[in-house]
Amino acid sequence: MKYLTVVIILLSGCCSGNPDNNAVGVVSPPAKTNTAEITPPITPAIPPPPVQRLDTWNSHEEMDIASGKMLRVRRILSSNYVELGFPYQGMQKGQLTVRDHPRFGTDVFFAIQRGQIVSCGHYRDGITVRFDNAVKTWRCENGADGSNDIAFFNKTTDFLRYLQKAEVTVITMSIFQEGERSFEFNTKGFVPYETKQDRPRTVSRDRYEEPLTHTEQEYGLSPTSYLGGEE
Repeated sequence: MKYLTVVIILLSGCCSGNPDNNAVGVVSPPAKTNTAEITPPITPAIPPPPVQRLDTWNSHEEMDIASGKMLRVRRILSSNYVELGFPYQGMQKGQLTVRDHPRFGTDVFFAIQRGQIVSCGHYRDGITVRFDNAVKTWRCENGADGSNDIAFFNKTTDFLRYLQKAEVTVITMSIFQEGERSFEFNTKGFVPYETKQDRPRTVSRDRYEEPLTHTEQEYGLSPTSYLGGEE
């Protein structure tokens, strides 16, 4: 009994105490700190760029490598669509362009995405253009490379005078196997690139205007020297 009592006392002494301190492999959690939470900075939202309307005048400039001068273009899409038959089927708009070329002068031309404009040429009736309430018939030519989806208007200076005053311009032409089709443009706000006082006087060359040469300017020649009257 004496030995049994001693064994019991020894065992009770080993099992007493803090169990956490005697546990093997137990890791105490780190002490909490008072560090404030870091909030990432709020980046303000960048608004998307405004959508450029294509049914109003849009401008574009690029360098003409041959002359080293700027080529300037203003273009506008029609406010209405037309749909042609096979093989040019699909909805499409017309495009009216004013191009100021440093070597070839000013051109005004109309183009469609698909189809053949058959109103141009010496034996054709031309294109009907309505500037607000003024209805005119305009002679035109297809592209110099034979493209017949584009029509260059003759008498560019006169066309621009009407265009500058018109809020609505309607262009009607004959399209191959489609008859007449009309395209309406909101041309309000059109301003020519330069006035006549800002650039040399020009001589009408039917489809485009060719600037006078330096020699012609030195002699004081003007369009009346060639045409027999003011424009």
